[in-house]
Amino acid sequence: MLAGLRYDKDLITKILKESDMLEESVIYQDILRRGAEQEAKKMVLLQLEMRFGKLSLKVRRQIERLAVAQAEELCKALLYFQTQSDMLAWFKQQEAK
Repeated sequence: MLAGLRYDKDLITKILKESDMLEESVIYQDILRRGAEQEAKKMVLLQLEMRFGKLSLKVRRQIERLAVAQAEELCKALLYFQTQSDMLAWFKQQEAK
């Protein structure tokens, strides 16, 4: 990370990729994890909005607070939601856990 202050990004990437250091880096792994979390939540929002229309700010915030595993569970559960009430009931059930 500190090399980025002094050296060209392409040079750093080349060196790290050749040695597999990039993929093994805890920073790199953290960035990948965060990206996966954001994508999972983005997909949940997209699917729910396609099904029910624009979601309230409260629901959007609840989705943002979900862990990746919960977002995946919500993706599965939304296949069975008939109404927004079903979705809200799912969130209440998660709070009870």
